[in-house]
Amino acid sequence: MHQESSLHLSIKDFSTPYHSKVINGVHVHQSLLSRLDEKIYKYIETNNLLQLLESKKLYIANRTTFKDRREQGIKENKKRMCYPLPAKFETLEQEEWGKEYLIKLTEAYKICISCWTRDIHENCDESITNWNCYGTNTCRIQTTIRDLLENMNCANFAALIAPVKYSQEKIDDIENSIFRKYIAYQDEQEIRLCLLSLNHYENVEVNVEKMIKAIRLSPSNSNAYNKIFSEGTISLFPFLKNKIEVSHIIENL
Repeated sequence: MHQESSLHLSIKDFSTPYHSKVINGVHVHQSLLSRLDEKIYKYIETNNLLQLLESKKLYIANRTTFKDRREQGIKENKKRMCYPLPAKFETLEQEEWGKEYLIKLTEAYKICISCWTRDIHENCDESITNWNCYGTNTCRIQTTIRDLLENMNCANFAALIAPVKYSQEKIDDIENSIFRKYIAYQDEQEIRLCLLSLNHYENVEVNVEKMIKAIRLSPSNSNAYNKIFSEGTISLFPFLKNKIEVSHIIENL
């Protein structure tokens, strides 16, 4: 799938820090440039991992499918989070700008997003809270920011990557509507890859052999499931030998 030609939102609507450098078609936030070799992780259901390995394409969903209703711009009081525009503009030019801005802000809540996490915790590199969000039969992909960007093909997309900021609920502009989340989600430590596409989803080509550095299986999986999954997956994708491990959190014996 390709980005829709009718999209009003563009890279130009983001401030300079959001496109200080382009790596393989992705505009990288300046705060990440000194952290490109930092480990990042993606929690994913094991059947979706197998689909990724087989297709060599990363499925990136539209944020309208996310469970958190704030991703659609809904506040706790069920009102939209956007700047109120004046009932009357002083000039026709201002009125046209206002209309265009509202269109772009609406589009910002309807684009495709891939969520990654730093998953850094005191004396531990995983979180039972993150695992519990995904339930059983899940795993966690490990890569780095650099390896993610250098091994995916975003040539056909307007794409950005930036860390998510967390704060109390507030009125959003375009940047904050995408890269700021409610403070209750701060344990996610999210790094967000964003495609400016209104499609229901996008499949982005990736070099899985170079991108995936390790796979950790959920502590909620049974030992029998982990054994069968590991052996079967390695038989199909030999490059994963010695890259699949079980969680250090012991939930099943």
